[in-house]
Formats: sequence, C-alpha cells, structure tokens
Amino acid sequence: SSTATNVEVQDDGVTQGLTVVPGSSAINYNTTGSGNGASFNETTGLLSLPVISPGDTYTLTYRAYASTATTIDNTIEVVGADQPDVDSTPDNGDDTEDDQATAQGTWADPAI
Repeated sequence: SSTATNVEVQDDGVTQGLTVVPGSSAINYNTTGSGNGASFNETTGLLSLPVISPGDTYTLTYRAYASTATTIDNTIEVVGADQPDVDSTPDNGDDTEDDQATAQGTWADPAI
C-alpha cells in the first residue's frame, strides 16, 4: 500500500438524472476534518482527490433532487490516478473490484 495522488472518482448520480443542489456539496477528509484540497464538480459528478493514503477516508455529501419519482443505484468508481492500481482497473465498470461501490437512493414526488 502506498499513497495515491490526483485520484479521480466518478459519482454517476448526475448522469442518472439527479440534480445536485448548487453549493450543497461538502467533502470531509478524516485526517484534517476539512476537504484537504479535494473538489467535487456538482454538474459532472467528478470528485478529485489530491492525495489519499492507506486508511484515509474522504466523505462526500450533497443534496440532490430528481424531476420525477425514481429509484437509482448510485455508483461511484475510481476513474483515474497518477499511480496504477495493483488490484483493480480504473473506469472499467467492474463491480467486483474494490474501486467501485453502489448505494441505492429513492426520490418521491413532493406532496403539498
């Protein structure tokens, strides 16, 4: 294990029709409690991490909405980094590898 730099992670929620509420995203890095220079593009869903070491955790949160009631499997996957990954291939869509995770979300029509 070693430190990885310039890691890019794709959150596919926006490509499935979610709209991220502008300015609602926040990134927390477990070591510093701040974003540590990480950024999230609320339009494309690309999360950019400047550095991540073994045992480090970045937590991305944001508010989003869908134009219709829907349930999605929101998948994130490492799509690039400066260093090669010895046990997975970035951006290949293989959910058996450790560079990808999925969580299900459901959006309902608002009631008044």
